[in-house]
Amino acid sequence: MILDEHIKPIHALDWGADGHRVLTGSADGWIKCWDVRKVQRTGGLGAHTSAVSDLRWFKGLDDPVDGVPPGVDEKGAQLPKKSGTFLVSSGFDAKVKVFSADNWGLIQTLSGHTGPVASVDVSRDGKWIVSGGHDRTVKLWGRNDMEGL
Repeated sequence: MILDEHIKPIHALDWGADGHRVLTGSADGWIKCWDVRKVQRTGGLGAHTSAVSDLRWFKGLDDPVDGVPPGVDEKGAQLPKKSGTFLVSSGFDAKVKVFSADNWGLIQTLSGHTGPVASVDVSRDGKWIVSGGHDRTVKLWGRNDMEGL
């Protein structure tokens, strides 16, 4: 099985919790999602303006952050069920980015590093993002407000 749609070297990989999806991040700035059962790409996005250095899947918080119960809008209408799965990536563009895996939309860009960001990870409870970069700093980001500590 070969999954080969990137045009530059691949720097990052992560398995989905479902066991059949894999994320790849490349020097081309793209993140791609692959379904290994079907041996095909199921999604992707131009995530960074330079190389993607690292990435992780993570589940969202179950408790509402904005006071609106999950699954309903501000008026109480039912929303389509979403998986609540997200991905976080780091890049050589000095950014950490959080995306929805439901629609591949950008949720948040985390700025604070002064050079390429080499690695990123998410706490088991999904409340913290940590990133490390070429600027020799480690940044800890709170998931609810995305503020660096």
